[in-house]
Amino acid sequence: MELVAFMLVFLLQTRKMQGSVTKSKFVKQGADVDLDVKKPVVFTPDRDLFFWRVNRSLDIFRSDKNQKRTKIYPNYHGRVVVLENFSLVLKNVQEPDAGLYTAVLSGAENKLAEYQLHIQAAVSPVKLEVVSLFADSDSCNLTVTCRTDQTHLNATFECRHANCTPDGGGLSNADWSLMAFVFNFSIVCQHSNQVSETQEAMAVRQVCQQHVPKEISIFTWTWIRISLVLGLALALIFALRRRERQATRKPEGCQVLESYNMGDITKDRVRPCTLKLRPAELPKMLEADPMQVTGQNNNPLLAL
Repeated sequence: MELVAFMLVFLLQTRKMQGSVTKSKFVKQGADVDLDVKKPVVFTPDRDLFFWRVNRSLDIFRSDKNQKRTKIYPNYHGRVVVLENFSLVLKNVQEPDAGLYTAVLSGAENKLAEYQLHIQAAVSPVKLEVVSLFADSDSCNLTVTCRTDQTHLNATFECRHANCTPDGGGLSNADWSLMAFVFNFSIVCQHSNQVSETQEAMAVRQVCQQHVPKEISIFTWTWIRISLVLGLALALIFALRRRERQATRKPEGCQVLESYNMGDITKDRVRPCTLKLRPAELPKMLEADPMQVTGQNNNPLLAL
């Protein structure tokens, strides 16, 4: 009998604990929130009224079993919708709506539902800025700053390989967090709370390639070498052909006709001569005979 009595007491205490569990809800400012009653609402003569209350004192809604004594209290006119089993929708919540919401039956010790409401505004946008960068062909290390519209919500992070660590400590608490991390080959700044988040990302490869000295590829080097070899070969061929043309060119000379007597026979002979010409003044050049030049011994000179 003692064992049976102990089990009954244990079950009753368990039901009380289950009925008094408080659930936390984080709601975005301006949104609607559902306050559900999942336990069955059983009316008795001693428990003939159902209430939704905030902070255990301010009534929001009241109803009886037949819903003849239903009432929405003045502060919540137009802001609540009552659903099946007296579940409640609270509309357009604002910061003053934060608090403890309880569903109870009059005279009952056990609560039917209880919620702790936390109202949060959407977080402000975040801006990612690269403060410093060290990059080479093997690695890229960045120092970035995550900035928000609120001056006290700024943080600097050092990002090496795939990890980002806060420089001087991170920024976070129960209501919001500001962090940086590497995801999908991008550095991401994230500003978040329980109801919203904003992000800005920057591709690591794009940032690092702007600062890494550009290397010439093997393909480019190959074409550069081929171009140099072809250029040198063409220059050498041109020089050799020019020398060949100069070597095979015959100089144009002149011939002098000489006459001499051998007894009664007069013979002529031709010997080559070398002409040394110098520029003449323009008037003399115009007066000269273009077809004849007077040489030594008054011998005619054929101009070639």
